Amino acid sequence: MRGVTDTLISSLQKCDTTKILALFEVSASHIDQENTRTFVKENILNDCSWYNKITEKYGLPNLDKLSFAKDPQTQANIAVLPLLQTEDSALNLKSSTLFVKFYPDQFFNGRILSFTVSREILKKKQTLKAPPLN
Repeated sequence: MRGVTDTLISSLQKCDTTKILALFEVSASHIDQENTRTFVKENILNDCSWYNKITEKYGLPNLDKLSFAKDPQTQANIAVLPLLQTEDSALNLKSSTLFVKFYPDQFFNGRILSFTVSREILKKKQTLKAPPLN
């Protein structure tokens, strides 16, 4: 799982959608269907964009901080890698973490089921409202 996560990180850095799609478990994600592939590619590009914004400013994530957890409902393995641990008002982020979901131990095959670059926003953007003109 650590090696696959490392491959995912290097592919995110390059926004290599082909290599990232190759990491997915095809049967579980229906990624073989063209409309699903297009949707997944858009999500991957969005995650790549955020990942690169964070790493450009703070550097590559430290793989020593990679930890693993189990989903309590499905027993799926989840790799957790903090990307941003301090608040950043310029990016409007409180924190950001890479989550990679794998099959449970008994079905693990070296493929990912899904991944996401989570973003905890500092504060919602508010639109200034001008008082009514009289």
